[in-house]
Amino acid sequence: LDNADWQTFLKIWVNFETKGQFNDQGCLISRKRPDMVREWIKRRRSIRYRPVTHTNVKEVEEAMVDWWSEILVEKGWRRTGINGVLSLVAGLFLWGADLQHRNAGWLALLSEVGEALQLPEAEKPKD
Repeated sequence: LDNADWQTFLKIWVNFETKGQFNDQGCLISRKRPDMVREWIKRRRSIRYRPVTHTNVKEVEEAMVDWWSEILVEKGWRRTGINGVLSLVAGLFLWGADLQHRNAGWLALLSEVGEALQLPEAEKPKD
């Protein structure tokens, strides 16, 4: 993605993973995980996997927001490694990579997740 918001988000995520030393700290909650993320994991996290999301943007947005809401209620959700926040980052990438134009929902969730990754561990993001 050639987008300043995405680049800023990636820096935040890399900083988060660096602090956790990229250790695999367990899986994010799978309940309500969007199908595109489930398929990406099933494909061994292939960098070539690109689902078509621009035909059902609202559905993808709802799925990502619902999953994020589920993640937030899970204690200790801020997990590094291949099974942690990377899955959420992949979902944001897969959604954003197929958008035909800037999308307010994508930008809002990108910003919210980025802010949550920067909070000290004890703080919870606002709903």
